Amino acid sequence: MFLDLEADRYFCLSQRAEAAFRASAGLAAAGEQDEALLSLRQCGLLISTSDDSRPAACRSVAVPAKSHLDGIETGAPVRLKMAALRDLAATRLALRWLSLNAVLCRLAQQKSRAATGLSTEHVTAPDVAAAFDWSSAIVRSHDRCLPRSIAVAHRLARCGISADLVVGVSLNPFAAHSWVQCGSALVNDRPDGVRHFTPILVI
Repeated sequence: MFLDLEADRYFCLSQRAEAAFRASAGLAAAGEQDEALLSLRQCGLLISTSDDSRPAACRSVAVPAKSHLDGIETGAPVRLKMAALRDLAATRLALRWLSLNAVLCRLAQQKSRAATGLSTEHVTAPDVAAAFDWSSAIVRSHDRCLPRSIAVAHRLARCGISADLVVGVSLNPFAAHSWVQCGSALVNDRPDGVRHFTPILVI
């Protein structure tokens, strides 16, 4: 399963094309796949290089073992609740006017800046989890996992908290889901909600 960020779509390969791709990535033995490899190059899924580079799989993440949602005992600070609402509105607007790829690139840049800077905000991941959990009573959260997860990831980055945005899929039937986790702790979901999805993108 692939996620085309430029076109904002998921797609699968044919059995022959998948075999060729796995062989090119070193995941399977090479066979007579010249025609299939040519097709993958023509559609831009593979490119020719001058070295021995191979397609890289999705970066691995820790298996979620717990959720910060289960540790909420007190409400989040009012300022953080307001920030969550602003983040959700800004993310929805960004996804309306920009491509998914552009939005995710902005998130990656935000995370990079956060990793090299010092945050003056004394906020924890459970605080962020509580704020966005509170916001779900005001802003619809059902079937909005991607914009909500992007907003959560941005807030964590602004607070200097290391976290990963994960996009996962399941097959038969097809379904996609996204969430944010700090190590093995989920921020905006619970282990039962993500265990059936295989990560295909981690930012």
